[in-house]
This record gives sequence, C-alpha cells and structure tokens, in this order.
Amino acid sequence: MVMLVVGIGIILNVVFLVIQILTVDVASRLPLFYFGEGFLVIGSVSLLLILGILLTYFGARSVRRFRIIVRNSVRMLNERNYVDIKELCGKLKMSEIQIRKYIRKAKTNCDLPFKTDIK
Repeated sequence: MVMLVVGIGIILNVVFLVIQILTVDVASRLPLFYFGEGFLVIGSVSLLLILGILLTYFGARSVRRFRIIVRNSVRMLNERNYVDIKELCGKLKMSEIQIRKYIRKAKTNCDLPFKTDIK
C-alpha cells in the first residue's frame, strides 16, 4: 500500500516534469499548450504532500504502538512484577524484537522502571 502511494507520487512528478519539458520546446509554435513554470511546481508539491502524509501516518502509528506496549507492560508489572515478552507478542501480534525496542525506549523515557524484569 505504501509503496503504491509513493510510486504514484513519483510517477505523477515524472509525468509533470516530462510535460513541462515538452511544453517548453513546443511553446514557441503552440502557445496554447504552454503551462508555464507553475506546472512543475504542482508535481513537486504533490510528491511532498504525499510523502508528508505518509510520514505523519507512520509516526502516529509508532506512537500508538508505543503507548499500547507501555500500558500493557505497566499492567504486567503491577500484576506479576515482571514483563512477559512472549505474552505481549501474542497479544499485540508483533515481533519480539520490536517489542524489546519499544520497552528499551520506554526505559530511557522513564515510562518504565529501569530495572524491570523481562522474561
């Protein structure tokens, strides 16, 4: 999905660039088809807009995952005095490596105690 959207943005930018190059050559003969310099700007802005939307989406998804993992980890700490990574993997359908990265980030942000037992 992401690659499709990025691909579409790149294709649109290339199409606008080709049209811009062709219309500059044809402008002396057919001034009706000359779009001016603003046409290339539309392609670049559309590409930047699509990339900005994608970065915002994935950043929000990462923050949401971080909050869910910290919430579940704190709940496990209160109940059992340790964090069970295998149970978090099954509950959240994420890999163990990703969950360990989020827990390490939570420890550095002081969201979890530094000496948390992880099993």
